[in-house]
Amino acid sequence: RRKVFVEEQGVPSEIEMDSQDESAIHVLAVDEKQRPCGAARLLIEAVVATDNSREKDMSKNQNTFVGKIGRVSVLPDYRKKGIGSEIIRFSVNHLRSLGCCKAKLGAQTHAIP
Repeated sequence: RRKVFVEEQGVPSEIEMDSQDESAIHVLAVDEKQRPCGAARLLIEAVVATDNSREKDMSKNQNTFVGKIGRVSVLPDYRKKGIGSEIIRFSVNHLRSLGCCKAKLGAQTHAIP
């Protein structure tokens, strides 16, 4: 993440790393030689459903868990090879396995094809 966001994009390190990193689930993509090539950060939020909230319909329970996928990054030499898509696919499946009924993706608009 540091190489992409701080070094490549110039994001200040104090913004890129925040207090949510401690409780987050960190996803690391590696190449065939086990070298890091991509990453993401997963957060889980509990949403308390109220009588007039749409979340109430998503689960039989009153509380619903929503996953947030963010800080998705792929090193330049590994881009356009499907690694970002695989990170997202893995992240959604992992959040689902943890009981999340919904996932939100945080993305930079210029990064969306």
